[in-house]
Amino acid sequence: LLAGNSNRKIAIECKSLKGEKQYFEKKEIEDLLEFSKTFGAEAWIGVRFDHVGWRFLLAENLTKTKGENFVASFDFLEKNGMKFEELIGKFKQERLF
Repeated sequence: LLAGNSNRKIAIECKSLKGEKQYFEKKEIEDLLEFSKTFGAEAWIGVRFDHVGWRFLLAENLTKTKGENFVASFDFLEKNGMKFEELIGKFKQERLF
């Protein structure tokens, strides 16, 4: 997904899942980074968890697995990710820890 306005462009790889973790192949993230660089956009991943909603994270902040792939867990995205409203700049949630 590529979106933007006159101030900002974002490229988002979107996934939806029922579980607690989303795995990304190394090539998938490399392709997202290259695509976003081509368009001058920020590279983000978006994961929709059932009954919780969307969480977003800069692709460069994903956790690397032992096999050189990447993973985004619910717990990690809750602590380090953003809700949609934060991503588009409507508000910034204060982190208590």
